[in-house]
Amino acid sequence: VSHAQNNRPLLFLQVPDYASDPNTNQANNGETHLDDNSLRSSTEYRSFARKNMAANVQDVIILLGDSITKGGWAQGGFAPLLAERYVRKLDVLNRGFIGYQTDWAIPACEEIFAKQHERLYVPKVKLLTIWYGANDAAPAPSTHHVPRDRFKENLSHLVQMVKLPTSPYYSPETGIILITPPPLNTKQWARPEYPRLFEYAEAVKEVGEKENVPVADIWTAIFDGAG
Repeated sequence: VSHAQNNRPLLFLQVPDYASDPNTNQANNGETHLDDNSLRSSTEYRSFARKNMAANVQDVIILLGDSITKGGWAQGGFAPLLAERYVRKLDVLNRGFIGYQTDWAIPACEEIFAKQHERLYVPKVKLLTIWYGANDAAPAPSTHHVPRDRFKENLSHLVQMVKLPTSPYYSPETGIILITPPPLNTKQWARPEYPRLFEYAEAVKEVGEKENVPVADIWTAIFDGAG
């Protein structure tokens, strides 16, 4: 069971063998309290964990985005397809939030993504997909609107949070894929101003080139596929 004491996580184990370990604090009831430094270096703990954990925690794919990402978990969506493809290898975490644009995505990502000193206690993020633009492209004065230049800056910020070595969220083992917003079928949804989505799709590709990360060009795939 994990608890917090002085803002530092402790692990409580019923393992009497630790009694002679000077890096632990023996409780009166026989419990052993290991601080995070002891936990890192304790070969006894690692041995205990291997023998007593019900299952290993798998590393993860995080899907970060708006309602399109959230809806990706619906039947036939891309999220369950990923989960099926990576079953028993990686767990898929959907972090799509309805109505979100990139101004709001930055603080959300700071809450979702573990900082470097927290990585010992959480699965590794092997892949992060970032899919925004559909709400950013809403016309001003909508609260969803983010100007195209700031949209690009925000996307770069999200990428650099993970890629930049000086970032507290730096994660060299995490791959990143940017995804463009899709085109809008204006016959089904009367939003004549939303052809600007193409400009935001192009902006995503520009950021991908600048930050040297791959881009899934959903706009082109759907637009060309529709004929």
